[in-house]
This record gives sequence, structure tokens and C-alpha cells, in this order.
Amino acid sequence: MKKLLIIVVALLILGALLVAVPLSGQFAGIQYEKRVQMDLLIAAGEAEWLQAEHGGVTTQVVGGNLSRISRMLTPKEAKHLLFPPKLEPEITLTFSNGDVICLSADPDAQDRAIVLLKQNNKTAAFAIEGYQVMKNVADAVSPEGFSEENPLA
Repeated sequence: MKKLLIIVVALLILGALLVAVPLSGQFAGIQYEKRVQMDLLIAAGEAEWLQAEHGGVTTQVVGGNLSRISRMLTPKEAKHLLFPPKLEPEITLTFSNGDVICLSADPDAQDRAIVLLKQNNKTAAFAIEGYQVMKNVADAVSPEGFSEENPLA
């Protein structure tokens, strides 16, 4: 009888984990998407800003370049990573509210970006495959910009 009870409890715990782990990833993805959209919307305001560093060049990102970045960083396919690889950031986005987004190309995949969102002393990591995220964000933060020029900071 004890063995049966132990098996039932173990199956209940396993079942709970099989439900909880995917749900926590989905929740983290929704929180990430909303935070990035909010940061970029606020950065579009006159008193707020987004500063980007890529390849040793720092720019103040403006206008349509902000919406381009938003589209690149918030696809529904973004996957939450519990254990992100340790990579040096290639692009760093710093918002006036203190949030920081670091992007790195994943060396193990052809078109995959690893995105770290750092806010309030917490870090969330996501992988975005496809969309040429690294190229498109690099274009949007460059001095030439994607849709208009970004001033040097």
C-alpha cells in the first residue's frame, strides 16, 4: 500500500512539473514582450531616450528605428531560456529608465539571437530564431538608422 501511495504522489508531482514549467516559460515570454514594448514606447517620448552601443559606436535611437527594434525583439516565437549561454553582447540597448537589453549572435545557430533583458537587478534570457534579428537591430541602431538617421551620443 505504501508503494502505491509513493507512486501516486510521484506521478502527481511529475504531472504538476509538466504543467508548471511550460506555463512559467509562457508567462516569462509575455512579461518580456510587454516590458520591451513599454521601454520602446517610453523611449519615443521627448524626455526619454534609448542609447545603443554597437561596434564601439554609441547612438541615440530615434523615430521609426524604435518600432523596427520593437518588431525584431518581440516575435511570438521568442523562447525563454532558463540557462542562457555566456556570450559577450554585440549590441547593448540602454533605456532612460535603467533597463538594458544585450543582444548576441548564437554561435551554435545560423540565424539565432540571444537577448538578455536586465531590469530591477533581474535578468531574463530569450532566443529569437529567424528574422535576421542581429542584422536588423544593428541597422536600426547605426548612425544611418533603418528609417532615419540616429544622432551620435
